[in-house]
Amino acid sequence: MDAEKKARIIERLRDDEEYFGEFGQQYLSNSDMKTLLEKPDLYGARWDSNVDFLKGRYLHHRVLQPELFEVEGEYPMVIVDCNTRNNKEYKDIVAENTLEGIEKPLYLLKKEADEMNFLADKVLANADFREALTGNRQPNEVEEPEIMELFGYWFKGKADRINKHMGIVPDFKTTRSLSAFTSNFKKYGYHGQAYIYDELFGMPVEFFVIDKETGRLGRFQVSEETLLEGKAFVMAGLERLEYYYGVNALGDISQYYETGLI
Repeated sequence: MDAEKKARIIERLRDDEEYFGEFGQQYLSNSDMKTLLEKPDLYGARWDSNVDFLKGRYLHHRVLQPELFEVEGEYPMVIVDCNTRNNKEYKDIVAENTLEGIEKPLYLLKKEADEMNFLADKVLANADFREALTGNRQPNEVEEPEIMELFGYWFKGKADRINKHMGIVPDFKTTRSLSAFTSNFKKYGYHGQAYIYDELFGMPVEFFVIDKETGRLGRFQVSEETLLEGKAFVMAGLERLEYYYGVNALGDISQYYETGLI
C-alpha cells in the first residue's frame, strides 16, 4: 500500500464512526480475534454503542483530551441531568433527537459523567500517569489509528496515546478490581492487543489502569513472554477466521457449538 493511500485511510479512521463502522470493519482488530476464539458465530456482527462505551469515551476525553472541555457547553457528547433513562425528561430529549427510521440515540447521564470525573481527577493528580498520558503531547499522538499487514491480513488499532518522548504506547484502562487485573489480563485478550499495538506502533505498550470502585492506580509493563502469547492468540484467531470465514473455508459456522465436561 502506498503512503498516500495509507494516509487517507488513517485520516478516516480518526473518526470513531468510521473506525467502528463499516469502513473500519474491513480491517481486523484484537477484539475480532477475541470474538473468533470465544464466539465465532458472532464474528462480523454490527457494533452498537452502550453505556459502558459512552462512559469510557467520556473518561478518555477527560484524561487525554481536556481541551474538549475548555469552553463550557461545547463538549460534543450529550449529557442529561436526570437519574435514570426511564425519566420523562430523558425520554423527551431522546424523542426530540430521533429521526424517523433511525435508531434511538443513547446519552450519558450526569451522575455517570460525575463518576468518570472522579476517576479522571485521580488519574491526573498522579504525576507519572499525567506525564505518560498527557505530557509532551504532539499532534497526532492521541486517539491515533494505525494499520498494518500481519500474517497476510490487514489489522487496525487506535492508540490512546503515542508518547514518543517516553518511547511507549500508554494504554489507559479501567477495571472493577485492580488486584485481579493481572490475573484477568489474558482472559480479556489484552495480551493480543499488546502484541498488535507493539507491531503497529513500533513501541512497547504499557497499561495504565484505574480501579473504578476505589480509584487505585496501577501501571503494568508487558513481558516478552506475554507478547509471544499475544502473538499466538492472534494466530489462533486467524486460524479460526480461515476455517470458518476464509475463501476456502472448511467449517460451517452454523454447525459450531461449544463443548465441555461438567
